[in-house]
Amino acid sequence: MPAFPAPACLAILSRPPRKCWRNWAWDKKVLDSFAADYREPVEKIPPEILDQLKASKLAVEGSYYRRQLEFGLTDLALHTQIHADNAGQTQPLADKIAADTFFAEPPDTAWLAYFGHLMGYDAGYYGYAWADAIAADMATVFRKGA
Repeated sequence: MPAFPAPACLAILSRPPRKCWRNWAWDKKVLDSFAADYREPVEKIPPEILDQLKASKLAVEGSYYRRQLEFGLTDLALHTQIHADNAGQTQPLADKIAADTFFAEPPDTAWLAYFGHLMGYDAGYYGYAWADAIAADMATVFRKGA
């Protein structure tokens, strides 16, 4: 039996190296090696500006993961709670999950109709989070050596 029988595992494992560079890109020493004011190349990004950029990045990531959580919970709920006898409740169930985890969807819309990853994607939503966690862990090894 292969070590990773599911093809999706290979896709998940290919993400951390690609994401790992993102951790280095926020390191002050790395930024100082190439990022400068075009008018005055000796002027580097001030630490307080970098701190503000990192705070902004954290807010965007929080929003991103809330949306991923919404997708994952919706997928799980639809595949475990919806059956032939309550199939008409798919949209209300998805709307409730959206409102509880991310943002309430506008009334009388069917966002679920364009949820393209609903079939065949399975637990792929969690792969993104795992890839980020693995990449962050990989970055700590390099940080210790610096």
